[in-house]
Amino acid sequence: MKKITAIILIFVICILCACARNSGSPEETTGNTQSSQNNTEEFRGVWFSFYDLDMSDKSEEYFDSEICKMFDNVKKIGLNNVFVHVRPFADAFYKSAYFPWSSILTGTQGKDPGFDPLSVMVTRAHERGLKIHAWINPFRVSKSDDFEKLSDDNIAKKWKNGSEEEQEKVFVCDGRIYFNPTLSDVHRLIYDGIREIINNYRVDGLHIDDYFYPSTEEYIDSAQYCRYIDSGGTLSLEDWRRANISAFVSGMYDTVKACDKNVIVSISPSSNIEKDYSEMYADVQKWSCEEGYTDIIIPQIYFGFEHDKLPFSTVAEQWDKMHENSAVQLVCGLAFYKTNTVDKYARSGQNEWIENDDIISRQITDIRNRHNYSGFCLYSYNSLFVEETDGNYNNELKNLLSVL
Repeated sequence: MKKITAIILIFVICILCACARNSGSPEETTGNTQSSQNNTEEFRGVWFSFYDLDMSDKSEEYFDSEICKMFDNVKKIGLNNVFVHVRPFADAFYKSAYFPWSSILTGTQGKDPGFDPLSVMVTRAHERGLKIHAWINPFRVSKSDDFEKLSDDNIAKKWKNGSEEEQEKVFVCDGRIYFNPTLSDVHRLIYDGIREIINNYRVDGLHIDDYFYPSTEEYIDSAQYCRYIDSGGTLSLEDWRRANISAFVSGMYDTVKACDKNVIVSISPSSNIEKDYSEMYADVQKWSCEEGYTDIIIPQIYFGFEHDKLPFSTVAEQWDKMHENSAVQLVCGLAFYKTNTVDKYARSGQNEWIENDDIISRQITDIRNRHNYSGFCLYSYNSLFVEETDGNYNNELKNLLSVL
């Protein structure tokens, strides 16, 4: 019943918003900010994480039906770009020559679901005029540290059980398995996987998020760094790591464009620029200001206005200034999932998402009044279309829809 109520609310508000747009005077519907842009001009995206796409061991008919409903919902509220997780853990939502079938599809990694989910999603998105971006996590292998839970055809498991040289290509950190981001063989594997996506599916974009280095621990790549120094290298460990990540990102960009120059490359890093640089070794300023790294950058500005250390407006301004005279498109990642939750890391502002019901709408208004933002992207689908509607969810959604 609550789910039905939420859907009805969405339809009603959309109709009201459409009426308001159509009845406005010329003076009311024009202006010098991006709020006057229509849906085709403003980037309006939503992320579909593997959690949103978890339909374990379901038929093609069921998956197709659910995706149609999801994309219909997205279209009806005025969004125009969908980011779908197609390779979350070195496993795939499509038939791959390099990665096993995802366990999200069947409950067992490597088990063929009997159909191609990415093909379904591409077809259904384009039928609705939605642009679809294939979202991969390049270096994340597993959310567990147990290699035995990987399928036998997972390359990470093969490397772990291989030669000493192959074992260097994977490591465990904080209870998870990762590919070693310093090695050319790892980069080559990821590029090969990207090629098969671009060449086999009519995706509009290739997307990665903020999984670069999972830690600053030296053991992760100590063997490779020692060899680099022994061969005459002079960069510090930190600069060397940043150079490796930037080289990977540049190679990824070139790989995509060599396959199809019209496919959009996008990156969604943490919005904490200093943390990106010093902890994840992601030089987001370089990628934002120089050509050949990304077409769109979507910082995850997942903070409220009252966050103690990283208030939304301050962080949004940092990214806006960084994109002065930049050819890279700037889109703002927004945390709809925090609606009606305690944000414990915000300290004195931890109750902001409970006490207010218009945060996302005010954030959209905020970035529209800045110079360099071209739109926003919401995390995530399930947080927008929840089954439970307790607390101030309904009003937050209503206020969001009022600015679309």
